[in-house]
Amino acid sequence: MSEKGFIYHMRVKIFEEADKKEIPITSLCSKYHVSRKWFYPQGPVDKWKKRRDKEGNEGLRTRVRASPKMPNKVSIELEEKILEFVREYPTYGSARISTELKRRNIIIGHTGIYNVLRRRGLHTAKMRLELVRKLNGEIVTLDELQRDKEKSKTNHIEVSYPGQLVSEDTFYIGCLKGVGRIYHQVACDCFSSFGAAKIYDSKTTDTSCDFVGNYLIKKFTGVRIERLLTDCGTEYTTWHEEAKPKHKFEKMCQRLGIRHTTTKVRHPWTNGYVERLNKTLLDEFYSLAFRKKGYRTIEELQLDLDEFMEYYNYRRTHQGYKLKENGCDTPAKAHLSKKLKQDLTKEMRDNKIGADKMIRGMLCRSRGEVIEKTILTGQVLGDNFTGRRSEKEEVLTCQFVTTS
Repeated sequence: MSEKGFIYHMRVKIFEEADKKEIPITSLCSKYHVSRKWFYPQGPVDKWKKRRDKEGNEGLRTRVRASPKMPNKVSIELEEKILEFVREYPTYGSARISTELKRRNIIIGHTGIYNVLRRRGLHTAKMRLELVRKLNGEIVTLDELQRDKEKSKTNHIEVSYPGQLVSEDTFYIGCLKGVGRIYHQVACDCFSSFGAAKIYDSKTTDTSCDFVGNYLIKKFTGVRIERLLTDCGTEYTTWHEEAKPKHKFEKMCQRLGIRHTTTKVRHPWTNGYVERLNKTLLDEFYSLAFRKKGYRTIEELQLDLDEFMEYYNYRRTHQGYKLKENGCDTPAKAHLSKKLKQDLTKEMRDNKIGADKMIRGMLCRSRGEVIEKTILTGQVLGDNFTGRRSEKEEVLTCQFVTTS
């Protein structure tokens, strides 16, 4: 039975039960969840009773409504004049089009013009501009930015070893009470996804130089940075071509032997590695840290950020396709693979132990720490950045801590 047929039979049943007069109309309406206006005379509202009295049960069938008459609808001739004007002036809105057409003795309100544009799919300036491009034989599927973004989905950064390309960016964190606006400078190796981040109270050339010269180089100890990729922010470069070699950041990169390149303007996805790290820091660190603790100084926040970055680099499993291709599950394994390859092979051969256990031990030594952990039936006890234990604290053998 169709939906219309079901509704018809329900209405017939209600009125047949009403004809028996066994229960009051009010109770009948409550039973079937219908309005009492079906039965009581309320002008044109009690239409079902009127239609049944006039036509019988057939009057209870659902009727197809006729198309409404639109006496104020814009005529076809006037609609063509509007579209002709739009093709000539595509950036004008409906109100502006209305006033301009009045000067040509064409009287029509802005609402009528908007309805015409809406029916034709031209109610936004972008749609009208794309129409002009189509009429002139240009590509109209997507604008240039969107085409570049779609094209970039199939393009990937090709790097072969750690340090070949490092992405850097400045990220606005928010306002810290008593300090003001705070930012972090962040960098990410495009081969291993190994990251480093430092918080500042401004985004200037001095902060970007301090981050690379005094912080990033130390974090990437043992891995030489060959090329830095940044956006076109003033903390990294300048618009004046003749002044670029004199820019403080450019001069620092030359002194360190690092080639500096910039992305195309308004193409943040070109620097996708570090943009993705920004999202990870926002979702997994800042969103939690500011809800668990009230920070008063940058130094206090930096300590917790350093702990998270250590967890991110050395313990957090990574899903990047480059790491999977190289058989690594953490950024540190891939980042230090070039440095540790010879030592790893030699030590594995001399001591005859597994690669995973050897890599863990060498990574711990590479960052100058002695981590005491209890191994339970093949499962290594991990630690979360928000609740890490001190080096001398013993872990109970009955306690399981899962690694994120």
